[in-house]
Amino acid sequence: MPKKRAVIIGKDVSKGARSPILWNAAYKALDIEAEMTPVDINSAEEAKAFLDAEISKPEFIGGAVAAPLKEVVADYFSDRSTGFIEPKNCFFKASTDFKAANTDTLALLESIYSEKPKESVQRIGVLGTGGVAKSLCFQLSSPKNIISVDVYGRSNETEAIFSTFKANFKNYDQLDSELMNYDVLINCTSIGKDGNDDESILDPSHLAKLNDDCLLFDVNYINSPSKLIRDARSLSVKCIDGARMNLMQAVIGFCLANDLTGHESLIYEHMSKEIEQR
Repeated sequence: MPKKRAVIIGKDVSKGARSPILWNAAYKALDIEAEMTPVDINSAEEAKAFLDAEISKPEFIGGAVAAPLKEVVADYFSDRSTGFIEPKNCFFKASTDFKAANTDTLALLESIYSEKPKESVQRIGVLGTGGVAKSLCFQLSSPKNIISVDVYGRSNETEAIFSTFKANFKNYDQLDSELMNYDVLINCTSIGKDGNDDESILDPSHLAKLNDDCLLFDVNYINSPSKLIRDARSLSVKCIDGARMNLMQAVIGFCLANDLTGHESLIYEHMSKEIEQR
């Protein structure tokens, strides 16, 4: 049987994308005859032509997706059963057909539940209305979901889409009176994206109002800890940044593409070790 082949596609991914390093380290550790390679693709037309040519090949198993192709891949593999098409950063062969997934969102939820039992999360506050917030609320809109979600934004223009996800849209002037009620509060904005910046979406007076059991999650992780995380730690607020989420998205994608779902802890260990050695 031909050696299994995975790819990461996107703009300039050959110039430093991390996924091939992580996936190939896991392949080596598990003694799997497979390889991930980067493929530079800049346009929707190129991406569609590439996928048309590759997905029929028996050795091709899919892989990862970088900007600007996440929406393109989502549309390519969409069954169009819903109005909202979530951007996808992973595609993989499931049985005889290819599917796509947003492993960033799956990793975000995994990071929360690694710190806080799922059954204890009944109400989540989401700060921001961008792509991460939309994908998270979309994932949480499953009929089986019993978690109440409040989304905070500065403009009511996005209220309609969040209502389709069964999320409660609120303005930031309502946040102060609601902080005590959240089991998890997530910063999905880019404020304080670089930990070297002295910016924060919340000031210490806000953080002091969180209940003792609340988990604060800042999805940002560059040069962590951010000011938000530093302030939270100074007040003994339980908090995490997006570092685990960032690695887990690669772990989950690898497991989906290689039929290893259920072995995420093992893959996380191998990929973490590779990062530590670099």
